[in-house]
Amino acid sequence: MRLRGTVGGEKKERGVIERQVKHLVSMVDDLLDVSRVTRGRSTFRRTRASWRNGGAGHRDGEPLLEQHRHALTVEVPQQGLAGSCDSARRCAGVATY
Repeated sequence: MRLRGTVGGEKKERGVIERQVKHLVSMVDDLLDVSRVTRGRSTFRRTRASWRNGGAGHRDGEPLLEQHRHALTVEVPQQGLAGSCDSARRCAGVATY
């Protein structure tokens, strides 16, 4: 698709495919991390975090939402949502403090 160039909806479709591949790679990485932790070969260093943006995950469902004429609104409080993550790994969409 990239070699052919982008015509019409191909750009949007390619974006969805690329995001899905990134999610799949992330899930495999997470499974490998879990395997390492359960075997005692790695540890998590928890850091307090706040999720402050809506992220891009909802975009993958946009074609289905549009097809059924549904709307999705993502609202996150201005102060963010508190949680924790491992700062040595992915903390996408979160501000650590």
